[in-house]
Amino acid sequence: RDPVVEFRDLLFIEGRLTERGHERKFSRRTRLSELSSTGNVVILRLILFTALLIVMRQDRPVRFAWAVDEIGQLDARNTLSLLEMLRANGIALVTAAPGLDPRVVPGFTHHVRIVNGALYRLPRPDGRAA
Repeated sequence: RDPVVEFRDLLFIEGRLTERGHERKFSRRTRLSELSSTGNVVILRLILFTALLIVMRQDRPVRFAWAVDEIGQLDARNTLSLLEMLRANGIALVTAAPGLDPRVVPGFTHHVRIVNGALYRLPRPDGRAA
């Protein structure tokens, strides 16, 4: 019988999340959904996924696009920092966020609107070419 290796046994993850001055530790056994608010958990997951991706692609010029739900639940400053980190690592964030904080909109390279199945490319709010 072939040996079975569980993916979770190959990784050891440990970290700290500081929220409003309170530090919370986590490891691979921690249920992230119980660690903090939805917004912070979304950011933490994306940071962990980015770290894994960096290890896997080994400096090869591979670009990714990630679809992320609930981006509107993040505060503007965290969203802009997240977008910057992802962009620096060759990852484009794709999201549908009709109620997105206007301060965050310039952090996205492309803006589109879908109406009755038709896709419309919108100009960037900062006036720069996309």
